[in-house]
Amino acid sequence: IVAIKYDISAAKQLQADLERLANTDELTGLYNRRQFLQRAQEEIARGQRWQRPLSLAMLDLDFFKRINDRFGHGFGDEVLRRFASCIQFNVRLEDVCGRLGGEEFAILLPDTDRYNAGLMMERVREAVEQLRLDNPLGGEAVRFTVSIGISELYPGEETPTPLIARADAALYLAKQEGRNCVRTG
Repeated sequence: IVAIKYDISAAKQLQADLERLANTDELTGLYNRRQFLQRAQEEIARGQRWQRPLSLAMLDLDFFKRINDRFGHGFGDEVLRRFASCIQFNVRLEDVCGRLGGEEFAILLPDTDRYNAGLMMERVREAVEQLRLDNPLGGEAVRFTVSIGISELYPGEETPTPLIARADAALYLAKQEGRNCVRTG
């Protein structure tokens, strides 16, 4: 009986591990693109059903390629891990964070209009700006910043596509206006 119980426990642990690997980004621990989009679809349906606001923020690390080129990809990975921890620490438990690819991240903000999303993302931007990592080459600590674009769900929208497109356009505007800022689409 003990051996059977152990086999069941091991199988359950393996299943949990596989599920985690399938849904999260291995480097940052945030949702991967596929799982983030699934959660976005669920939150959009909830927001439309209950006529509740929903905002989405797209975040992109400024000049991340320069960090990788100067300090190496291992250090770039550490920047991504620290950034992911920072955003998780500075959002609410009900907010959904994901890494969409490279240095591009997204946050779903349920029950949040774009004005309040802007306030929250400004706090995130400031927290990222305060991060310092030990310079692997010696000398002054490495700092980095983030540009953020925000959009709000419109009545009748049923998929994340237009929400993401507007947030992405706002992110592009933030980049055009000098980076290290928050813009709303």
